[in-house]
Amino acid sequence: MWSRLFCFEPGNRVFLTSCPATGTLQAMNTSTKLTVSRLAAAPIYLLSFLFLGTAGKWVCLALLWWAAFSDVMDGKIARKRGEISDLGKFLDPIADSTFFVTVFFCFTWVGLMPLWMLLLIVIRESFQNAFLRPYCNARGIVVAAKKIGKAKTVTQSIVSQIIVTTLGLHPFILGSISQKTWEIWTGSVCYALLGGVTLLSVTSLYPYVMTLKQLPAAGNR
Repeated sequence: MWSRLFCFEPGNRVFLTSCPATGTLQAMNTSTKLTVSRLAAAPIYLLSFLFLGTAGKWVCLALLWWAAFSDVMDGKIARKRGEISDLGKFLDPIADSTFFVTVFFCFTWVGLMPLWMLLLIVIRESFQNAFLRPYCNARGIVVAAKKIGKAKTVTQSIVSQIIVTTLGLHPFILGSISQKTWEIWTGSVCYALLGGVTLLSVTSLYPYVMTLKQLPAAGNR
């Protein structure tokens, strides 16, 4: 699916990759590298959350901050430098999906998120990235991220940061709150927050599905 080449110039090395959306060879520019960094952050988040205890939660919080920062900056840099590319449009939503599915898997693993919520999000992201995007790309339409998709990502980020922060603080506030209060937070409150994220995630798929309406017109050109 991916082909990689290193092209050497005097004093410079350029990383090129073949964009699955178009099949063209494109340079891995700064904005795209920021996008790819979110993909690389996913396994680090998983290992930190599951195996590093309280310290791991703070690592996860830092990764959530980085994911939010890189998501904002890759778009700004691409627009400012004229680096907007099909490769960037293709990778950006995949990076977001991979990272946050990892985050929600961790929440499900420790009992903060019901399995059905995780499955709905996984099905939504899989349909968009494994079916809808390739289907449209094969017919000459690159499906870029939409505003509601970005709103979904921002909401996922904020809710995840809130939950991970409280998990990181838990050992330090044990004496300040009752066990019942903590159970309400990790039960009803997290359920409501993550339920809202799930609802937004599913409903945000609608405008992407509407992209399919462009296909007959594109095919007649």
